[in-house]
Amino acid sequence: FEMPRASTASAATDGGFAVVKRSADPYEDFRKSMEEMIAEWPEGGDGDGEHSAESLLETYLVLNSPRHYPVILAAFADVRETLCP
Repeated sequence: FEMPRASTASAATDGGFAVVKRSADPYEDFRKSMEEMIAEWPEGGDGDGEHSAESLLETYLVLNSPRHYPVILAAFADVRETLCP
């Protein structure tokens, strides 16, 4: 997976907004957030468009510091395995 060069935080939020949060358990918070996002997808939402696992991961990577990438990737892998077989 490679991040598109044109990705920006404002494009990733697409009219929404990001929330700054301190966390005692970042893995669980990222995982829960991803599960909530996927639950909001329309039927058939793991395709190639806006509601795809890859676009979800891209959004989390664009909006967060690289120091969080290992936790984001671990949470994403678990959510993907569980919810998007």
